[in-house]
Formats: sequence, structure tokens, C-alpha cells
Amino acid sequence: MNTSNKLAISCMKAPDNTIQTNAASLQSAPEQEAKPRVIMLLGFSLIIIFMIIITTAALSSMNHMEGQLDKIVNHYAIKTNLITSMRTAARERIHTLHKMLSIDDPFEFDDASQLFYQYGSQFLEYREKLESMPNSSAELDLLEKLNTFTGKAGREQNDVFSKLQNGNKNAATLALINKATPAQDQTFEIIDDLLHLQKNKSEAE
Repeated sequence: MNTSNKLAISCMKAPDNTIQTNAASLQSAPEQEAKPRVIMLLGFSLIIIFMIIITTAALSSMNHMEGQLDKIVNHYAIKTNLITSMRTAARERIHTLHKMLSIDDPFEFDDASQLFYQYGSQFLEYREKLESMPNSSAELDLLEKLNTFTGKAGREQNDVFSKLQNGNKNAATLALINKATPAQDQTFEIIDDLLHLQKNKSEAE
């Protein structure tokens, strides 16, 4: 094959190489455009996952805090209810003694006597429940004082009740006014201090 023929063949093959190069470029172009899209999708997915994790953690923390707050509120609410019930029982017991001063019917006197003992039992029940709960040093100090004054008030009230049972209303009246009522007032002061303490602690929390 002479030189002129080789040149002719070479010229004829050149367009085929150019076409192959252009085809390869066209095939790689979509792949190059797809890579940034994949990276963007991955980045966006990671952001969404990160936001979900943060939101879940925040909600879990909020639920825990709400649970702790409810626990604290319920704790002080139970104590406040017990202390209030103690005060009501103590008040009704001393009031029963006052009413018994004017009772002449023996059956009515027996009914009042049952109430007198009932209110005393209720007071002790509420106090024991309060003492069984976790208490601060300030609460324990007040409860100790309450026990002291309650014992004194109880003895004075029982003395009035005994005089009433014996029909000695004049002596019962003097004992109620001069001893039992002042002793009961001291008990009320301690109970009120306990109530104020619960209120201050609940507000502080």
C-alpha cells in the first residue's frame, strides 16, 4: 500500500475517534451531575435525623421535668391535706366539748362522746401518716413540738370530758376555758406553722 492510500485511510478513521470521545463525554455528564444531588440528599437526610434526635431528647427531658414537678407538687399537696385534716379534727374535738357543756340528754351525751373520741383518733391517724413521710429538719422540729403540745392539750381535754361525765359542769367549764382551750390554741399555732412551711416550700420548688 502506497503512501497516498495510507493517508486516505487515516483521514477516514479520524471522525470515528472523535465520535467515540464525544459519546464518552455525553455518558459521563449525567454521572457528574448526579454526584452533587446525592451529596445534597445525604446532607439533608443527616440534618433531618439530627433534628429528630434533638427533638426526641428535648421531649424526653421535658417529660422528665414535668414528672418531677408533678411528684413535688403531689408530695406537698398530700402533706398539706394531712395537716389541714389534723387541724379540722382538733378543732371539731374542742368544739364537741363546748357543745357537751349544754347537753342534758344522756343519749345525746353518748353520741357527743363518740364524736369526741372519733376526732381524737382521726387526729392521731393524720399525724402518724405525716410523720411516716420524708420530712425536712424544720418539719421534724415542728412535729416534735406538735407532739408535746398535743399531749398537753389531750390531757386537758380528757380532764374536761371526765368532769362532764361526772356531772360537774361548772368545773368542766372552768377547765375548758382556762386550760384546755389555751393548750389547744398552742397546738393550732404549730399546725399553722406546718401549713406555712408547706406553702413556702412548694412555692420555692
